[in-house]
Amino acid sequence: MKAEMKTIPAHIIFAIAAVLPVPLLAKTLDIYQEPYTFRMNVTRDITCNTFVIAEERSEKRLPTISCRLSLVYFALGSSTISPAASTSILSDLRRCSIKQEDPLRVTGYTCSLGPERLNQELARQRAETVATLLRCSGFTVAEAKGAGSKDPITSDPREVFINRRVEIDLLKSETQEYIKE
Repeated sequence: MKAEMKTIPAHIIFAIAAVLPVPLLAKTLDIYQEPYTFRMNVTRDITCNTFVIAEERSEKRLPTISCRLSLVYFALGSSTISPAASTSILSDLRRCSIKQEDPLRVTGYTCSLGPERLNQELARQRAETVATLLRCSGFTVAEAKGAGSKDPITSDPREVFINRRVEIDLLKSETQEYIKE
């Protein structure tokens, strides 16, 4: 993706020159604008244009952003998702350019509290809750399964709530294999 060449006002160039070390001023530098995505854990990613100062312009320097879907977290013993979580899931799918016909795998998890038989059923219910949301929104859910308390994200007892989640993975259309980033 080529960035547009724009005229940079003199006061910006002087401000940039003021912060550059003296040896760099002797070199010819290329200043150009390119998109940059700010990763934010609390809300969502924001992409804006930023200036890059480099010795030469290189398309290789453009950031490559792999799209990751947010995890959906649940309250203890619950398989209900909040309206905010529902909106976040659908927003993430659009942000990642996932098409409605792309097959998705939904996997539910629990924390280690409680008997495994109960955790397995609760994990399946969580996966089905998210799968139903996706199907009602027109997305293709190839698989919805519960994994119980397997594959915890953390073993810290103070953060056990992080393990009560649903993960959404994109599958390859042809072979239904998991796409690894």
